[in-house]
Amino acid sequence: MDSFPEIEIAEYKIFDESNNNNDDNVLNISYGVDENYLDGVGVSIASVVLNNNIPLAFHIICDSYSPCFVKYIERLAVQHHIKISLYLIKVESLEVLPQTKVWSRAMYFRLFAFDYLSKKVNTLLYLDADVVCKGSLQDLLQLDLTEKIAAVVKDV
Repeated sequence: MDSFPEIEIAEYKIFDESNNNNDDNVLNISYGVDENYLDGVGVSIASVVLNNNIPLAFHIICDSYSPCFVKYIERLAVQHHIKISLYLIKVESLEVLPQTKVWSRAMYFRLFAFDYLSKKVNTLLYLDADVVCKGSLQDLLQLDLTEKIAAVVKDV
């Protein structure tokens, strides 16, 4: 992403309570949110975990969070034996990009997620924080994305 500003990670926390030693069969799921959607992330993660019996790893990219949120995320990881990574990013470099009242700078966090995490994981599912999972995501692990940049669905 040559034209996308460089974003620094100010703080990184990982809560790994998974029993998984093989990252190849893990469904990595990312969220990019500002402080207004942190509660939604917790609900979305819980809905994914409750509807899936597959190895899961979550990546939350945000520009601020409270100690209470960190404790909540840690409890989720312990309770459900999952891995949750929390990335606090410095957003000063994003100030040059357009924002509106409807679209905050958090919309750019998903671009950072794909750019940064693509170097660390084989596949990545990006979910908005208001997504509630109502079924299995196992079929996504079987998708052949060889020579594909992305598989996307229309937001309805």
